[in-house]
Amino acid sequence: MSGTLRALDMQTRNKAKEIIKRIAENVAIGLGGSAEVDFRDGYIALINDDSVMKVVEKTAIEVVGRENILYKEFPSLGGEDFSYFADRIPSAFFHLGCGNEELKTTAPLHSDKFALDEDCMKTGIEMEVRTVLKLLGQNL
Repeated sequence: MSGTLRALDMQTRNKAKEIIKRIAENVAIGLGGSAEVDFRDGYIALINDDSVMKVVEKTAIEVVGRENILYKEFPSLGGEDFSYFADRIPSAFFHLGCGNEELKTTAPLHSDKFALDEDCMKTGIEMEVRTVLKLLGQNL
């Protein structure tokens, strides 16, 4: 059997591992067998730094307008390489919506129909550059 275990912090991740191991071993024993549990850790949780996120939010308001900003109600449990950077230095990860109904570029990112409205890249670059310039002026 295999599966994926994701958690928003290491304490929860480690506790879940303990519980899964105990359940697997005890169910196997109860059925007259044995179980071997092997975890291979994947990506760590990506946690945005609040102070950097405030700068990103301020920049987004300037670049795209408050009315065009959507806030996630719940954390995502997707895997992301950027989590390793964010674990080491204050960071913030955000999504830049690039769908354009007129150009029919509204398919999800990991779809074979995905197409990018390349004008969106200008917005992303502007967001990144303005954010970096603001952050360089601060001591975080």
